[in-house]
Amino acid sequence: MEARKMRFIKALLFAFGAATFLLFSASAAIAQPSIPKDQIPSNLAPEVRTEIERLYSENHEARAYGAAALARLGSKAYPSIPFLICLLEEPEDPCKGHDCGGDHHGHPYSPSVEALKALIGFGEPSVEPLIKACEKQDLETRRKVLQAFGHMKDN
Repeated sequence: MEARKMRFIKALLFAFGAATFLLFSASAAIAQPSIPKDQIPSNLAPEVRTEIERLYSENHEARAYGAAALARLGSKAYPSIPFLICLLEEPEDPCKGHDCGGDHHGHPYSPSVEALKALIGFGEPSVEPLIKACEKQDLETRRKVLQAFGHMKDN
């Protein structure tokens, strides 16, 4: 009987470990743009490259800061548009379901929201890539693309 209990406990611990691994693997997949990091163009301005690389961080606040910094760089950061579009796939509230307290003291914390702001700020250069992003089956990305179009100003 004790051997059966031990096998059950070991099986339970194994299942918990596998579930934890899958959970962290899934969150890591969300944490990075779907474009492989080695495809970041090497001829970018150093500050643009640095902020695009920050979009690959495991930390959602670091990714949000990277997107906000790219927005501030303006036209120099246009090559970051495809990388920012990848962040639209992330949930708007990365803290939902996590214990981060939700107190961000007014600083950027949502990579998705900051990417959306940057793309809106870039205006016309973002339009064609955003239209292509609508071809994805991801309804959340489509919703955010439509939101971006709604906030862009006509020139």
